[in-house]
Amino acid sequence: MQRLLLILVLFIVSELNAQSALFLLIRPITSLNGMGGVGVGLSYDNIGATYFNPANGFSSYHGFSISGSGMEMKWLPGLVDDMILSHNQVSLSYRFPKLPLQLNIQQYRTFLDAGEQQYTGPNGENLGTFNTFFRADASVLAVRYFGSIWKLPYTFSYGIASKQIVQALTGDVQINGRNGRSEDHVFDRGFLLDIPFAETLKSGALVEIKPSFGISTVNIGDPVVFNDPDQADPMPTELRVGIGFSTSISLTDSWKLFEYKIGHAANDLLIKHRTSHEEPIEYQKGLGDINLIQHVFKSEASDLVQVSRGQEINLLDFYSIRFGSYVDLDGKIHSTESGISYSSKGLLNLVYHLTKLSAINAINHHIQVSYDYADWDAAYSHPLYGTHFETWNITINGLLGVRSSLQQNAKSIPLQLTNGLSFMVGANYEIPLFANGNDVDDRKSMIGYAIGVEVPWEPIRFGIALTESRSSDTLRLDFGDLSFKTGIEDIYYQLSLYSLIPISINKWLTLVGGPQIHSPFMHRKIWIEDDSASDPNYGYNYGLRGGIEVHMSESYALRINYSYWIRDLEYLLIEGYEFKPNGIQIEGRLIL
Repeated sequence: MQRLLLILVLFIVSELNAQSALFLLIRPITSLNGMGGVGVGLSYDNIGATYFNPANGFSSYHGFSISGSGMEMKWLPGLVDDMILSHNQVSLSYRFPKLPLQLNIQQYRTFLDAGEQQYTGPNGENLGTFNTFFRADASVLAVRYFGSIWKLPYTFSYGIASKQIVQALTGDVQINGRNGRSEDHVFDRGFLLDIPFAETLKSGALVEIKPSFGISTVNIGDPVVFNDPDQADPMPTELRVGIGFSTSISLTDSWKLFEYKIGHAANDLLIKHRTSHEEPIEYQKGLGDINLIQHVFKSEASDLVQVSRGQEINLLDFYSIRFGSYVDLDGKIHSTESGISYSSKGLLNLVYHLTKLSAINAINHHIQVSYDYADWDAAYSHPLYGTHFETWNITINGLLGVRSSLQQNAKSIPLQLTNGLSFMVGANYEIPLFANGNDVDDRKSMIGYAIGVEVPWEPIRFGIALTESRSSDTLRLDFGDLSFKTGIEDIYYQLSLYSLIPISINKWLTLVGGPQIHSPFMHRKIWIEDDSASDPNYGYNYGLRGGIEVHMSESYALRINYSYWIRDLEYLLIEGYEFKPNGIQIEGRLIL
């Protein structure tokens, strides 16, 4: 019965001020789990965003679309090895062609299988086994309105979710005449407000920015009763408040070259403190303990409010990288999170542009597949140690218009831009410069990636680039006469904004150079054997980059850059050591 007691502690603790059905607070959404779970106020077109706010998760497609996703993973792998969490979801979205409305209907199931339990009699005899599980089946209905006030555009969405909850502590088995099963009904509600701005550049690219704000209240329902109504426990009713901001550069409505999202969120369990079971179960009103300035805008946690923040970078609608953090002071949790995604949308857009095959464009218009991955950092002894999520998503757009789409795309031509937008893909090799002439003998640079987009504005090019820097080292640990060595890998990511002045030497060679600024450690992860630790840092650095381009044709060039940074950064493995994260990038440049 020790395992059952563990489950009671984790999910339905019956202490005076505890809540039941705590499994409802487990975040099962992979994409947003890589960025702190900031889906309440950050406008997000992944269908899983409805978990955080039923008014979120709308498709960006103009028309009818259907989406589905599935996830299964080990929960609390640092504690047990047979507890399985799964989440499956399907969504129907319809944007009315002649009305400023969009409808979103979803169904999802979250299932936590806590494994097989064995129970015994008063003398220790084996009486059999049972399976403990927790399940939530949700139906979501949301509507989004597109409007404007004094020529200021906005979108406002409101959503509700109805959830049927089953908690089966002892399966269908009664122990000592007591039933370990409850079936309850709860609902979520929320709203989301976006203010989108868009401007078309001379090059034909579309620049968009979109601030957003959202509030949701989840798990609203009656207390949970297993056997004795006098011992009822409240539902984990939680208030979520968040803000978000996104900006993007698009070639068309269907192909974003670059997108950046950032969000903050605050969560507060609304149950009021009780001193005895005779007192009624009551919940706070309004914003509860959440202070908009401290908890949401500044993202500062307090004993009663948990906060999270996260950011996402999407390049070419193909590759996304995410970073985030979650802080719960009362629960002594400060986790850092990260994740990536790959999408067929951007890949097929690029293939279409290069091959001119209209069938590729038609397929991409109607069918899109993506893969999401996220992991959470936790100490070796923590129950969340080893937690990671994987989800596959599929979206089918305009299912009834496939034939007409194929006919239209047979006559279509690839997008032609007037001023040569371009994107770069290549490798980054760090050449660190240590302060005061110090050096680290065992440190070896490794090859990371570099990817970016450039927008021309004669006579200057403006660019955005994401680079990955990697290095390895050896950590020595001395314990008296014993000495150990272990390998370490240091990985960090930099998002750079830069401008380049091109100087043409001849038709084949061009010199480029200019200033740059970036966040030095958008996210940093240090691996020691199979363990990792993350260090998010939101400071800024500035410097110069310069190089030479070799033009292979009118559309392709090979570029070699050297990046130099002014500020020294801390070398985490040796106290007092600092270095400049300089490096060389070798990139292929495709001019669209």
